[in-house]
Amino acid sequence: MKKIYVFAVLMLCIAFNSFAQNKGNLRGVVKDAATKDPLPGVNVILEGTYFGAATDFEGVYEIRGITPGEYIVKVTLIGFKTFKFTGIIIEENKTLEL
Repeated sequence: MKKIYVFAVLMLCIAFNSFAQNKGNLRGVVKDAATKDPLPGVNVILEGTYFGAATDFEGVYEIRGITPGEYIVKVTLIGFKTFKFTGIIIEENKTLEL
């Protein structure tokens, strides 16, 4: 019984430690290159992850809770050219404007 108790406490410590990691954010505005008008409904995705967002009516997006690291950001909208931004660095407790 004592071994089970020690194991359970150890597992709880590991779980709390994994939730305590600091995350970063990514936000920005997507605009048409020719007219400079904001583009609503654009998909902004971090490739290889489940992180992503769609822009609002003013072209603004924000992705929160991103694990720090280097990413490729893919920006897509039907009828427009797909863009990929490579080497995007997300840092702990910071918001990157892209």
